This record gives sequence, structure tokens and C-alpha cells, in this order.
Amino acid sequence: MTEKKTFSILGIKVHLYNTKQTLDLIKQYLCSSERVHSIATVNLEFIMLAQHNEELKDYVNNVSKLNTIDGVGILNVLKWYGISGIHRVCGSDLAYKIAEICKDNNKKYFILGSAENVSQQAKIKLKELYEGLEVENYSPPYVKSLKFSEDEDKKIMNILREFKPDVVCVAFGVPKEELWIHEHQDFLNEIGVKIAIGLGGSFDFIAGKVNRAPSFFKKTGNEWLYRLIKEPRARFKRQITTIPIYYWLCFLEYIQRGYNEKNSIYNMFK
Repeated sequence: MTEKKTFSILGIKVHLYNTKQTLDLIKQYLCSSERVHSIATVNLEFIMLAQHNEELKDYVNNVSKLNTIDGVGILNVLKWYGISGIHRVCGSDLAYKIAEICKDNNKKYFILGSAENVSQQAKIKLKELYEGLEVENYSPPYVKSLKFSEDEDKKIMNILREFKPDVVCVAFGVPKEELWIHEHQDFLNEIGVKIAIGLGGSFDFIAGKVNRAPSFFKKTGNEWLYRLIKEPRARFKRQITTIPIYYWLCFLEYIQRGYNEKNSIYNMFK
């Protein structure tokens, strides 16, 4: 079993694993006889949302078994503390990798959420990529509330109970997907689910609705900038208010922790 290496940023725990270590853990989870293993893909915006949502904070710190680093904002702050060699493990890549692992190990994969046309097209695409993969999907009607109606929630559970998936990829968006997984831990364990993971908009990429950033943006960790350029109206206000506040709070936390010159914030420029 991979040793659990963690670090806390603004009270949110992340695991310091590279892609190989993450995938090795996922393989272990799929073959485990333990309760369902919850996975969170954590980025800067996730951390900021958790500052004002105690249930989300409880989920990521006390329920989730694995919190991957899905954003350059986290990597930048880790460098202030002299932590390097850690790579981003993004949800959109995990969506493919977990499907491949399921196919290789005869495990069932379920897409819960996204728009109906998106999840359907993503299912078709995954079947094309991984021949023999057992994959199904369901998209509940969109509701603004963080919870579904009792009738809709029962419908979701009945669909999952009938399919008996090994992996449930929940794509309601943060924090709704994490809160749903949190609330349904006992149910997911009851029907034999091994992994429940929040994957946000990952299936938009798989379905071809949204294009991934060019390799230059990905290699430099600036996919957020590419998306801002592509969708300025939708993203500008959110990012211009969230990003500076995040770095300011992280700087204050860094000062409060009293890191010495050897582990100086200036290491990030070396």
C-alpha cells in the first residue's frame, strides 16, 4: 500500500502523489474488500469553496480517501514550503485512466451527471476507446439546489442498484457532487461500489463538447488561462475574485506557520 503523504492548504488536505502512485492506489481500491473509497479532485476553487462549506470540508478531510492535486495553484503554494516533484493529477485525465483500469479488470463504470447529451456521448466515446468496457450513464434533470428531490434521489439509487457499478463518476460540479457522495456513503457501500469520484466537467472533454487546452498551456500549468481566454464572460469575474484572495490567504498561512529562510517562499522562483 502506498504510504499516505499529505499536506494541508487553508485547512484542506491534499495527497502528494504523482500519477503512477494515484493509479496504483485506484487499482488497489478496485480490488479491495473495504468500504467504498471516495476520491476528490482538488483545485484552487475547491479549496476556496470549502472555506465557506463545512460539509465539503468534512468530506475532503475525513471521508475522502484520496485528494488529488488538480491545479497549478496548489503546486505553486507547495513550492513555497520546499515541496517539489509533485505533479498535477487532473480529473479529466483520471476519467480516461479509471475507465481503462475498469476495462482491464472487468469492472463496471458509471457516469452520473453532466447534461444528458454529454454523458451519453461520453459513454459512446469510452466504449470506442476501451472495447469491452461495461459503462452506463444517467443524467438527473438540472436543479439549482445542492440536493435533489426525494423522488429523484430514489430514482438515482434504483438505477445504480440495478447496474451495480464498481466505479461511480459523479459529475454534478463542486460542491454538489462531493456532498452527494458524502450523503450516500452507506448506500454506495451497500451496493458494492468500490470507488466514488467527483469529476465535474471532465465528461464535457470526453464528449467533445469542450476542447482541452493546447499542450503549451497544459505543460506550463496554465489551462485556467486558456479557458479564461476561451470563455471570458463566464470565467473572468469568478477567477479575478477567487485567485488573488486564495494566494493572499495562503501567504498569510505561510507566515503564520513560521517557515524559515531555508524553506522560503522565494524557492518557487529557483
